[in-house]
Amino acid sequence: MHNRISLSRNPFLLLRRPTLAFAAVLALFCGTAMAQLPQGGRPLPDVPIQTSATSSLDLKQYRGKSLVIGLISTVCQHCVTAIQTLRELQTKYGTSGLQVVAAVGDPIPISDIGIFAAQQKANFPVGFLNQPEFIKLAALKPGQRPFVPIVLFVDRKGMVRVQYFGDDQIMKQDVRAAITLTTEHLLKDAAAATASAKK
Repeated sequence: MHNRISLSRNPFLLLRRPTLAFAAVLALFCGTAMAQLPQGGRPLPDVPIQTSATSSLDLKQYRGKSLVIGLISTVCQHCVTAIQTLRELQTKYGTSGLQVVAAVGDPIPISDIGIFAAQQKANFPVGFLNQPEFIKLAALKPGQRPFVPIVLFVDRKGMVRVQYFGDDQIMKQDVRAAITLTTEHLLKDAAAATASAKK
């Protein structure tokens, strides 16, 4: 099952639901259009991800790259599948302008997150978000109950182009394929934009 962050385990709620869509990619899975964001997507919120007791990751440093952000729980099997998929994509496309980042929403010690990242052999930054930060980054609405993994696909201009939640139909059907195909579509869009700019 796709995990829902419960109040008994987590003081903040995570939400999950698609935002914008690459319609052609989504049609391969569910045959229905996802909810559209404003033209060009929505701006990625300025939310630092804590990576240790004394340091944090500024997502603005990845402007100019295609960024995929996984919001996860350490006790969610589908989150593990997402992390494994993102690890493979970082290895395959890291030299093509892809950057993956993950953030844990569980209220656990930051040192445990490092252990989790090592166990999953993450080849990208993995940090922590508290409740307000998690809600802001995922653009959650009041009262929405979150399902993880939540995956944000951000273009080189810092715009969230697609966002999936754990209970979205496309994620229920195939987490690995949903993340892989959408990431590849994001990279193709970036390459096309670069080629067009050179003309």
